[in-house]
Amino acid sequence: MGGLLCIQPAQAAGLNCDVRQLSLSQAQQNQLRLLRNQYRIMRDEQTRKKPSATSSRRYLVQILMQDDFNEGAARQYVSQKYQYNAELDMQDLRMQHYFFKVLTPQQKQQWIRYCQQ
Repeated sequence: MGGLLCIQPAQAAGLNCDVRQLSLSQAQQNQLRLLRNQYRIMRDEQTRKKPSATSSRRYLVQILMQDDFNEGAARQYVSQKYQYNAELDMQDLRMQHYFFKVLTPQQKQQWIRYCQQ
């Protein structure tokens, strides 16, 4: 069994989480396998939605080329730039929550202890 299916938020919070340290039943392993597949599909869909670097650069150049600074356009640019990453983080957290629901209360406590080491 591999590591946590979507560990980025946990790692960003300084947690060292690894699901292999838990004694998962076959049913739990199957559920996690299904979650991993769903996660991959979701990430692929999100990747297709990512704004292209070319269009982002073009928009940035338009903002820079204006005689006066257009704060509204700049805010829109920044918002679009970070919205994609924020959406990925939300999906990651959602999948981690689903993962956590698969665990027994004892496994949850064990996982939290391992993650905080």
